[in-house]
Amino acid sequence: MGFWFKIIIMKVEFGKRLAELRKDRGLTKSQLAEVFYVTRTTIYHWEKEIQQPSFEVLVDIAQFFQVSVGYLLGTED
Repeated sequence: MGFWFKIIIMKVEFGKRLAELRKDRGLTKSQLAEVFYVTRTTIYHWEKEIQQPSFEVLVDIAQFFQVSVGYLLGTED
């Protein structure tokens, strides 16, 4: 697999995994937005792969859901 292909896969996996983790916890986009001090639209953009969080926020998301950053990015199961 090429480098850019891997980046695209990670981007898509992040959005899907974030949405899945959020729903598993029974959280709305608005509730999750409050946790990370962002807007509901930002959560929507992350889940739809329109935007990506900063690395610092990515680490915070992993810690909040008690998963690895690798899991969020789709490089680990």
